[in-house]
Amino acid sequence: MLNGEELLFLKNEIYEERKLFVNGSAIHIRVKKYNGFINGKSIIRLISDLKSVLEWGRNDNLKIILDFDKVCFSDKLVYILCECMCSILVEVYNINVQVNMDLKTNIITYGLKDSCMKCLGKEQDYKGFVQCFNGKINDTHYRKTIDSQYAMIDNYLGKIMEEIANFLTGAGVDENAADDLSEVVSELAGNAYEHTSADCLIDIDVAPSFYDNRNNVKCYGINVVVLNFSNKLLGDGIKRKISGENLINDRYKMLDKAYKKHSIYFDENYNEDDFYNIMAFQHGISERIDNSIMGGTGLTCLINSLCEKSTADNCYVMSGNKAVLFKKGYLEYNTDKWLGFNNSNDIFDLPDRTLIDRSAAYFCGVAYNLNFVINKKEEYCG
Repeated sequence: MLNGEELLFLKNEIYEERKLFVNGSAIHIRVKKYNGFINGKSIIRLISDLKSVLEWGRNDNLKIILDFDKVCFSDKLVYILCECMCSILVEVYNINVQVNMDLKTNIITYGLKDSCMKCLGKEQDYKGFVQCFNGKINDTHYRKTIDSQYAMIDNYLGKIMEEIANFLTGAGVDENAADDLSEVVSELAGNAYEHTSADCLIDIDVAPSFYDNRNNVKCYGINVVVLNFSNKLLGDGIKRKISGENLINDRYKMLDKAYKKHSIYFDENYNEDDFYNIMAFQHGISERIDNSIMGGTGLTCLINSLCEKSTADNCYVMSGNKAVLFKKGYLEYNTDKWLGFNNSNDIFDLPDRTLIDRSAAYFCGVAYNLNFVINKKEEYCG
């Protein structure tokens, strides 16, 4: 399990009391779909149902059966969060869990075929579930947990970066793309662990061969989730520095001026937290997300390059109940190395509102979801 993952339950309230089907000592919970998908709304409802069961009371014979029915998840992060909830029930509360799932995958949820939740079918294998949850590597799936023990290994981030690059090239991803993506994923994981001391989960799958009927081409998918549970949110570190009296250089002073201008327009759709989340991706600001890639490609440049090569993409970062969406055209630094997340690419202008989103569930920590669909005929140029 990941340390802090129980925050997923602690930070989300029971918002709706529902009658749950009880059969003996087994409680059946049908996971609700919205617009045909299991999505963020499904997550908050499932958390609410599970918290109701836990508060209602439990005994040694209690069994929770999660019925996903003919399931179609909206993206990779959503089903990873379902895995985390199963981990909380099994490892924190020692509850018997059964997952009934009629898998329906697509190119961005291909990794569900190898989900640890498959170990919780009618024949539950709890040992296998725990092992698979903590880490697994095969031809199309890479999963690893960075914890305090693993972080003691010399150059552990370099080892992870090499592992990921080898995995991606072995799965058929272009070598340049594999190198860039492995660098960024390892940096994200290192940042998550070293700034929070919280376990970090990396999960990558490659959907090897799909046919795009609309464009009449073969394509493959690269799907990435990097997450950690912590009381420290994405923009907290920068917020503390900007809020302090001593602004250490001109770039911090620029951020302070930008904040004062943006704050005039803060409302329920764009507020202080959103501002600092965007500032987490600025060049030359400590505690920014890709801080140690000084002079390198950088997270947003890599995402933009992959987005440009993609026929479809779904990339965002979520922290608390706030999300920043990464879309092509908004991810290149200007000549002064600022990233405005707007058409003018000016940090003094408000970000494009389509890049700011809200989540029904509260995620205590930071979670990245990066999905790319790339034509096989395309050649990646780093």
